[in-house]
Amino acid sequence: MEVERARVEEPPVGMVGLLLKRLRKPAYVGEYMVVAGLALLSVFLFLALFPDLVAPYDPIAIGLGPRLAPPNSQFIMGTDHLGRDVLSRVIWGARIALLVSTSAAVLSLVIGAPLGLVSGFLGGKLDRVLSLVMDSIYAFPSLVLAIAIAAVLGPGIANVAIAISVIYIPTYFRVVRGEVLVIREQLYVEAARAIGAKSPTIMRKYVLPNALPSMIVVFTLNVADAVLTEAGLSFLGLGIPPPTPDWGQDLQRGLEVVLSGSWHPIFFPGIMIVLLVLAFCLIGDGLGEVLNPRLREP
Repeated sequence: MEVERARVEEPPVGMVGLLLKRLRKPAYVGEYMVVAGLALLSVFLFLALFPDLVAPYDPIAIGLGPRLAPPNSQFIMGTDHLGRDVLSRVIWGARIALLVSTSAAVLSLVIGAPLGLVSGFLGGKLDRVLSLVMDSIYAFPSLVLAIAIAAVLGPGIANVAIAISVIYIPTYFRVVRGEVLVIREQLYVEAARAIGAKSPTIMRKYVLPNALPSMIVVFTLNVADAVLTEAGLSFLGLGIPPPTPDWGQDLQRGLEVVLSGSWHPIFFPGIMIVLLVLAFCLIGDGLGEVLNPRLREP
């Protein structure tokens, strides 16, 4: 009788059982933030990957309608100063924003994280030199430095991504180096040294995996900041050249006509920038809480 009762009370196994088991656990605020951020980001990813399926018109076609026409049944977000459809340009602009921001963040991660890993683990003169160089770059205001680099390189997707990536390399360097300085003193690292493991092996197998959570959080937040930086460079005329659909470029053009009462050319690109930045910030802050148990609410 007791055996049969135990079988009845035994939770189901398989995917359904795992799902039910997870639902019984209390959810943290960070988990909801990550889900909300991913849901919002998935919308932008769909727009960036399949803009031709959503955009009703060619984003660079001039004279589709009256100049600065307000939102109506034909043009949901109205038209800009050249009679182009604002909705189509907003949709196609998602591709540029995601492409430039993620490329810049990936490039800075690929350069800054290994430098921080090697510098923090080996120490010595190499650490002092790299720290001095990174601190010198970090001392410059990020937007001013990006403007200077973009002005030298010229407009273009690749040049803008490079200009933005330079300002984030010190961020990854400092974060990873700080993590490595703590991790390299742990007992498991000393044990690996004792059994004869080489420094590259220790860094790859023991140090890097423990520094990875911080790198992921920094990456998502850097992408959010890169979206703003790219829009700022395009707003100043140093980003993506026209007529390529770009939110920062459309903000600059919309600012010229906003005083005449045409609010829509500047409103909708601005809203898209805010929402995309919000998506990455939710993911980054949520992951920071999920990956760090000390930040979770009791």
